Amino acid sequence: MERSPIQMVADAAEWLIENGAEIARVQTDTEALARAVGMREAECFALPTGVIITVEDAEGKTTTVVRRIHQRVSHLERLNRLETCIREAVEQPLAIEHLEKKLRSAAQAPGWGPAALIPASGLAAGGFALFYGGTLAEGGVACIFGLVWAVLKLFLDRPWIPGVFTTALGSFLAVGGSLLAADLFRPLSAEPVATGTLMLLVPGLALVQTLRDLVAGELVTAQSRFAELLMTGAALAIGATVALSLHSGRFDL
Repeated sequence: MERSPIQMVADAAEWLIENGAEIARVQTDTEALARAVGMREAECFALPTGVIITVEDAEGKTTTVVRRIHQRVSHLERLNRLETCIREAVEQPLAIEHLEKKLRSAAQAPGWGPAALIPASGLAAGGFALFYGGTLAEGGVACIFGLVWAVLKLFLDRPWIPGVFTTALGSFLAVGGSLLAADLFRPLSAEPVATGTLMLLVPGLALVQTLRDLVAGELVTAQSRFAELLMTGAALAIGATVALSLHSGRFDL
């Protein structure tokens, strides 16, 4: 059974959100794609957790599709390919079957595997430690912690494990490990090691997307993203506080 064009448009909107696109861009691209496949009118209302698309075809029939978004990641390569497909479809209309294959292929583009992500995490943590005034030794320790955390995160990135828990655990391990390393190796300072490792957990891209949605007038989305940022910040603070309290012996249950 042939799928309707509106289902393909809904798939594209879902893939854009799942791979980390800004909500304002999702709405603009979705409406443009709907018109490119023959819809006379198109309206898209998107949120980080769902999307509603209403279209009117050439015969005046109105159709609404609702999609729930269950997971979101930041995958810039997929976003680039999806937006390229949409832009090409707008500039030069393609057959629905061909366009759907191109969109699906873009949404399934492979990302960086563990062989690249793990060393990158270690180098990033070590680099941040040096940037914040650490010595080469402290940068090396931060690099090791970054490698360890990247490996652990591979096992913690599961749909049923809350991201807040993962962030709190990472903060606890980063600060606790830094304090332990400073105790075992006296020349080391815990601050740059902890700071370098914690930078792997800071939601910098999410903050930029929140500001972009706010500037674009997507107030509901900006508020929801800001709430996520607050939860992430609280998780970072809780994990670090627990580690510091245990280290100082002042943690009271």
